[in-house]
Amino acid sequence: MFDGTPAAHLVAAAPLLIATSREHEALIKWLLQLEQAAPSVSWIGSPYALPVLTPMLTRRLDCEIDDSQKVVMRFYDPRILLGLPSALDAHFAPVSAYQTAITQIHAEVARNAKASVREFDRLVEHVLSFCDTGCIAPLLLCLDDRFEAHEAMFSIIHAAESFADEPYIQACLAARPGVIVDAPEWADILLRRIQNNDDSRAVLESLLAKDYAQQNRNAAPCDKQQALLQKA
Repeated sequence: MFDGTPAAHLVAAAPLLIATSREHEALIKWLLQLEQAAPSVSWIGSPYALPVLTPMLTRRLDCEIDDSQKVVMRFYDPRILLGLPSALDAHFAPVSAYQTAITQIHAEVARNAKASVREFDRLVEHVLSFCDTGCIAPLLLCLDDRFEAHEAMFSIIHAAESFADEPYIQACLAARPGVIVDAPEWADILLRRIQNNDDSRAVLESLLAKDYAQQNRNAAPCDKQQALLQKA
């Protein structure tokens, strides 16, 4: 992640961004062992592939402190991540706080233990306590077809559905490419639950229609240019 940044010369200490899925059991087992041995692993759930996600995270490395001194924000370090909510102001702290809880949910999913259902519920309730629609997509990205305790997965779904239809369905559409990777069955359940409710289905159709119209507007200049080229 340090490539192309002022900290590029510190490559030996640079964080590594590793893409994995629940199918990579040996890699996940090793990461969990590493996480337990030392504070060296942070988990990220994202619908984006590494070529997109890496520059997004890299841009957030540089920051300035009170005396305008430029420093590296080591948000990737678990020791720093846990302390960020208390260090940031009121505008940013809630977001960091619920992200920490979501990271813990991912860890519970990785452990795949039925005994963690109660912990699941506690973490999900903690995320909901911030009343932030920004948490919907990250919550949905915690879904996993391999997790044996289905009641915990439904706890995530019910939490996401507790928000108003429009922000919830927008988040579903945004997170769907990522959800399908580890939870294609839960992705289908999410869609069916939306379609089976008249109000939710109407919102879904409206959002898809807007997206289709926007795509047509974006494609229109290219289509016109191609038409002119064909006439020429």
